[in-house]
Amino acid sequence: MAESINPAKLHHELKAACLPVVGVSSSGRVDYDRSLTVAEKESARLVMEAHDPSPSDAQVFIEQLAKAGISRDEVLYALWESVNDGDNQKIKGILINLNK
Repeated sequence: MAESINPAKLHHELKAACLPVVGVSSSGRVDYDRSLTVAEKESARLVMEAHDPSPSDAQVFIEQLAKAGISRDEVLYALWESVNDGDNQKIKGILINLNK
């Protein structure tokens, strides 16, 4: 296992490979809900070998929101208003705050 991992990202990558992962620790330990088959062990090895620990785009976005003092709930509500009512004013406000 690589010295540096991104647990959330690795968890997602293992799930995307259809592996029965239930958790990934920051130390790199991976827990599965059952023993892996030989083929699954090889798939897991390949996923872990290819793992890039850099933050995902979503993680970078969430960090930017936090730095700007914008909550996920505010973003969710702004998106809801945009989709449901066609009102983009809250989204525009969020974008202005993110680009300060």
